[in-house]
Amino acid sequence: MSGGGATRQHILFQREDSGSNPTPPLQPRQLTVKKITRDEARKIWLANHYLHRDVPGASLELGVFSPNNELVGAICFSAWVVWAPKGGRPHTWELRRFWLHDRCQRNSESRILRIACRMVKKLAPHVQHILAYADPGAGHKGIIYRAAGFKFKYMSGISEGNSYGSTKEISRTKKYCYMLWLK
Repeated sequence: MSGGGATRQHILFQREDSGSNPTPPLQPRQLTVKKITRDEARKIWLANHYLHRDVPGASLELGVFSPNNELVGAICFSAWVVWAPKGGRPHTWELRRFWLHDRCQRNSESRILRIACRMVKKLAPHVQHILAYADPGAGHKGIIYRAAGFKFKYMSGISEGNSYGSTKEISRTKKYCYMLWLK
């Protein structure tokens, strides 16, 4: 008989008098996506996202909720894309921020991203494309975008500022650009 059976199962679920009680991981199918307020999204970006900055010009902000209605993630889309002329391109939106709590299991990101893109299609039927950028300088390669159906478009140039006219330097690396066609 192997030693890993029943004794290992009890590690995640301790009795009340046994000290700290670890929280079980959230399964991808347990999570739901709903619209959230600007303030709720801003709190997530400032506290948890690796950039720790707000998103100017957000068009749609969605929250990711656990089964007990706890906010465990957020996604932000914007109609104002980096390469767009003044006034933007109304048929193309950009995924500006995406954060999920570490309690969410593997594959949660791509599943939630697919759900969010379907919501964009429903809530903003004029949108035909969604762009997403992965910053290799932050360790991002775009794996979740590819898993969600996005296709690689090109490597962007090195940015000296952001798309909203700020002179604050954001990244000195080229980024992977991915696109999803909503049809």
